[in-house]
Amino acid sequence: ASPAMDRLRPAYSTSTQSRMVVAGVSANETTVYVSRVNQDEIWPLDEPEDSNDVNKAFEFDVANYLGTADKITGLGSFEQNRLVVFAADRALIYRTDPDYTRWLLDDNANIFIGCASHNTIQNAGTDLLFCSRSGIHSIKRSEDNGILVYSYSISDKIDLLYRELFNSVEDPETISAVFDQDEGQYHVYFPQPGGKLCRRLTLAMNPEGGEPQPKFSEGQFLNSRCGAFLNGRFVIGTTGGIYDVLK
Repeated sequence: ASPAMDRLRPAYSTSTQSRMVVAGVSANETTVYVSRVNQDEIWPLDEPEDSNDVNKAFEFDVANYLGTADKITGLGSFEQNRLVVFAADRALIYRTDPDYTRWLLDDNANIFIGCASHNTIQNAGTDLLFCSRSGIHSIKRSEDNGILVYSYSISDKIDLLYRELFNSVEDPETISAVFDQDEGQYHVYFPQPGGKLCRRLTLAMNPEGGEPQPKFSEGQFLNSRCGAFLNGRFVIGTTGGIYDVLK
């Protein structure tokens, strides 16, 4: 409903603190746009220039924090009030609030690993999973002090297989993933050249919590290319249609 945002056509979106957040605008590849509180049709260019409302839409540029010619590659929400801005080589975490003047960069989060595809970013309990060029990673809060936020690699044990799958894809941004909450499984889909075949890598999380001891499996069933999970229902998308996955 926003004429200004319709012209910008952002590529990535998420939500946090009753605001919609988007990025991936071709002309402004390091800018994050945030909607007005509870009004996702109002964006920065739609606001009056003299507005002092703390709930107004706003935007900010992360180029100074990246320090290179890097650009935003994805967005994710973490916990109740954290926004994760992914670039190709690092991730920035912001503490968010309905009041835009209280948005701050989290100095206790130093994540120097990037996201290869926005479509792989998935919330898994209290963690945030995503795929980088080198493997599957998780962002989580330290259990020791409860302050530090860090990332760690989950797929080290299948490093060569993951790199083979990643390199088999023509465009890394076509890689997608879904987290099946009921089964504790993170499915990653790697579309193969030609548009018909797709390989799937499944990570089974540790149901007991704590430090995960994941198990992996690979498959090509139905050549599924993407998936979605909501309220106990897990569906997959294929070149032949959409399928329900029954328990």
